[in-house]
Amino acid sequence: MQSNSSFKLRYLVSISVILPMILLFGCVSKKNIKIPLSDPLPHPKLAQMQSLSIEEKDGVIYFGESKKYKKRGITVVSLKGEPYEMGYAHGVLLKEEMTLWIRELIYWAKTQSFGTSLMENIVIDRAREVEQYIPENYITELKGLAAGSGIGYEYILTINTLGDTARGFSCTSVAVKRQDGKLIRSRSLEYSLDQLLKSSLLFINQPSQGYAFASVTFPGTISIRTAMNEKGLNLGSHGIWQASSGWKGMPNAILYRKIIENANSVEKVGEILKKAPRSRPIMILVTDAQKARIYEYDSEKIGYKDMDEDRLILTNFTQVLNIGASYSCNRYNSAKEFLDNNKDEIDVKRLVELNRNDYISKVDAQNLYSIHLAIFVPETLDFWIAVDPPPASRGRWVGFNLKKEIDGSGHEPNPLIIPAMSLKYSSR
Repeated sequence: MQSNSSFKLRYLVSISVILPMILLFGCVSKKNIKIPLSDPLPHPKLAQMQSLSIEEKDGVIYFGESKKYKKRGITVVSLKGEPYEMGYAHGVLLKEEMTLWIRELIYWAKTQSFGTSLMENIVIDRAREVEQYIPENYITELKGLAAGSGIGYEYILTINTLGDTARGFSCTSVAVKRQDGKLIRSRSLEYSLDQLLKSSLLFINQPSQGYAFASVTFPGTISIRTAMNEKGLNLGSHGIWQASSGWKGMPNAILYRKIIENANSVEKVGEILKKAPRSRPIMILVTDAQKARIYEYDSEKIGYKDMDEDRLILTNFTQVLNIGASYSCNRYNSAKEFLDNNKDEIDVKRLVELNRNDYISKVDAQNLYSIHLAIFVPETLDFWIAVDPPPASRGRWVGFNLKKEIDGSGHEPNPLIIPAMSLKYSSR
């Protein structure tokens, strides 16, 4: 009898917990998500930007000196001018894409908070706290972005700080010297929530102050995760597994924007890092035309490791500073084995093959898939991007040249396109 009563009690408790959750989830619908809109904040250039209109010619959409076009299966957004001008044009050209992506983010946050705005409010509050660490020129660009899109500034600020105030990513990078002595590097970002990260675009930015650069990122973000500038300096960010979760300081993705606009060598990257109010512990692999280096850092210290002989590999474990979990990574070992077996044959096609490895394209233990990837040759300014759905490394890769996209003076890379692999393919 007692057993029966106990069963009934557990049953009632379960129902009392599960039923409200079902009801709450039932109320969460993408159609019901309201994108927060607002009037533009005051700015001296607001009236000038509002006087411009969108024009379309030969499939290219123009707004002032900026434009949007499709090329080889990816949307390219070319932004030019002062911070407010670039931000405003960004908002106008990508309003639809931003609205769809922010709706996905809000929907996901609500499903993680039993249908409430709890998580949404937490990341907004955190964004407000780190705003003080963001350089003024980027705040100006964010305000222009909000004005151009009509989306509330708080949400624009929030999606540009999520890498520090919320969850991080897994990543795999290698830098290696080809037989001709030129450096080539690949960068893969692996993540489980592909529906949130399927909207990667190629940005070609030409700021009025600083170096022009190419960046693979998401609509509505001025921040950087994967990029190369006109001097060949390129970077890709890497989270550190089980590192501390401190997030107060300049958001790392904004810090990388500062680096990509101002650094022309791996040494200059270190100088910028030393002066910055750093936040969440993280790593980056950077290369210029001559050198490759890993930087590891937290709010108190910075460590670095240069290329040994002809290669450098980075996943999500520190190699210099004792931050985060102890080393254990099949991705690192598989990349090392691949480079050992192909050391005299490394080129862009070989690096694509490396990134199609089972361990990198799909990280089984964490259910992560390669979301966005890039390969850079800093000396020639050639780069390639994976453009298909996850695992993206196994789909098509398409090539670009940064000078060609900036002013038409460069050459198209070779190969121009690397086809998708067979579904039966495995390189483990």
